[in-house]
Amino acid sequence: MTTLKEQDIRRLTISADGRACTEQAVLFDGTYGRLRAIVSGPSGYLFVSTSNGSGDQILRLVPVLP
Repeated sequence: MTTLKEQDIRRLTISADGRACTEQAVLFDGTYGRLRAIVSGPSGYLFVSTSNGSGDQILRLVPVLP
């Protein structure tokens, strides 16, 4: 599990040799407030919790391999 303190998730492409990465997109930039934790779930899903006071949510993301 990773503790997050920002308000966005950045999607990166990592080179085949693992030595370089390129930013492809910024997701949820401030949309859900502070993103707090991310965990792997069944079927390859990623789950992200948010912290907005009374509006906390769990977001389900589907990672896509290139």
